Amino acid sequence: MDEAVFIVAAALLLAGIVLYQAERKRRASEDSISTEDVKDLAGALKKVFMDVQEPKKEPDASHPASALLSAERVLIVPGEGMVASQAQLQAKQLAFLLEKRGAYVRFLLHPEAGRAPGEVRSLLDEAELPSTRIDAPSPDVRASSYDVCVVIGACDIVNRALRSIDPVDIADVRHVIICNYNTRPGMSGLPNTLYGRTDGVTFLLGDAKDSLQLLLDGLEV
Repeated sequence: MDEAVFIVAAALLLAGIVLYQAERKRRASEDSISTEDVKDLAGALKKVFMDVQEPKKEPDASHPASALLSAERVLIVPGEGMVASQAQLQAKQLAFLLEKRGAYVRFLLHPEAGRAPGEVRSLLDEAELPSTRIDAPSPDVRASSYDVCVVIGACDIVNRALRSIDPVDIADVRHVIICNYNTRPGMSGLPNTLYGRTDGVTFLLGDAKDSLQLLLDGLEV
């Protein structure tokens, strides 16, 4: 059902309930429907119709979150940057907010992510991210099938030049949002070719927690 039609129908139902209750009160006291009853009904209906007439605002095309608005499939690749900033809660909130908007969201957790084995997974568990939303790299997980990839301080993990760790290849993802502290190479010292991409890349430099919060704010307008 169209959202506007649904809201109008709900408004009419609300009006009927208010009038019914007012009529019961009138019969009990043998008085006419009070002015307060009418005001209550008018106020409730005004609120409903204002909600219909005022469309939800969306961030403009220049906002970093704009690429996420139309995304149906979003891949999140966490790394050392998420650990350093303790941004696991913001990462989880981003996933849940995108899902609320109708997107399919997965975390891709590379075994080499972070400075120590298991530390990225430990933080995601601490944030109570359901394990069903976490994938490990495998032939069945194709990054190219996603509309947007959000990289959280995982420079080496998505670096195609670092063949020794079998990196996550996100070169064919339509849009990539890179949340890195800076544009310098990761611990490997190898420059990431993604940094030379001129189209379909958004850089959010600085603390990963602040970068993720910027995306959350953009989606919540």
